[in-house]
Amino acid sequence: MRKFGLFFVAGAISLSLPFSTQAAATENKLSVQYDQQATASNKDSSATEQQLKLFSQSIDYKNAVRADGLNKEQIVKQNLEDGMNPQDAEYYAKLDILVNQFEASDLTFDYAKAKILSEEYVRSHPEEMKKGIFELNPDVWKTTLVYDYKARAQGEQDTIRIQNQNKEFLAKSSIAGEGSTITIKYPNGSRLTTTEKLEREAPIDPAELESNDSLSTQSITASSTGYSMTPRIAGPWSDASSYNLIEMLYSGIQSKSYESRWSQGSSNSTVINVLKFQIKNNGYATARQHWSTTFMSSTGDAGGNGIIAETRAPVSTYSTNTSGKVVFGPNQVLQGYTQARFESKAKFKADAQALGTEFAAGQLFSQYAIQEVDGTGFIANFVGVTN
Repeated sequence: MRKFGLFFVAGAISLSLPFSTQAAATENKLSVQYDQQATASNKDSSATEQQLKLFSQSIDYKNAVRADGLNKEQIVKQNLEDGMNPQDAEYYAKLDILVNQFEASDLTFDYAKAKILSEEYVRSHPEEMKKGIFELNPDVWKTTLVYDYKARAQGEQDTIRIQNQNKEFLAKSSIAGEGSTITIKYPNGSRLTTTEKLEREAPIDPAELESNDSLSTQSITASSTGYSMTPRIAGPWSDASSYNLIEMLYSGIQSKSYESRWSQGSSNSTVINVLKFQIKNNGYATARQHWSTTFMSSTGDAGGNGIIAETRAPVSTYSTNTSGKVVFGPNQVLQGYTQARFESKAKFKADAQALGTEFAAGQLFSQYAIQEVDGTGFIANFVGVTN
């Protein structure tokens, strides 16, 4: 994944949340519903477990390569360039090689015989879970898949809720050019990190500098602005929700970036959209209904590690609810988004019955980073998904 170089994070929020299917509705009482043990016995799978362990111990991580031919050192370097911290860069480089070697082998998991470890065990034994990943332990892998997919299922709503609670902080840090990030941590070690930043470029012509050329922010809610909590321009996503609104009180050329990153035991996936536009007050310093926003570009990128593979190159595009690239006033809007399409690799897929859950692992899904700007300079960010 190519890095856009927009992410110096000055303000950050980090918190831990338990698993819950009602995260958006139950703010302080998040129920735990996924720590049940599987009923299937695992006593007959010891030979398979031993084979898997021996195979894992045979992998030469120094010389083995990923599917694209990169070795561990090269993958680590690439991961660091993509914004990972050193610990994650090392972990996902090693995981990429493990997954590639396992995919090329004759071995498979028997998910039906493996059990789901309790949430309490997962939380209190992180090193044992990590060790089990690289030993290809069936119980650890089944548990990891279940909790990783469960975290993704509730992560969107958790992000919306947390970011709405910290709207003023996010707006100020983003509009000041500092950048802002939120990290949500789940019991199995999954992390959902969203990062956004606004950069202002010089106007095309110095004469376009306008009288209200200053920084200012307001604490904005959807109810106070009338802005929809879902995209005003329909797209290919099945679900998309807004988590932040920023009011631009100055004009010029802006580059607004939004990135979401899932860091999990079984995979890492990242999607980014960078929307470039120009805001003009058209000579009306305070009458925002006469302002306009002009689309300039929508670019983006995506990347995956571990069991997650992109099924095609990421797609970035734009649209407006008018006939051109310029939108005026509060009722016209331009939109830019990036779509990444992912799928689990073959040997890490499992149906719902085998996992002992209500969902399957490995289905195709799309992840979107969506941004909208209206003619008055309101910016809305959206997290989108299509299963």
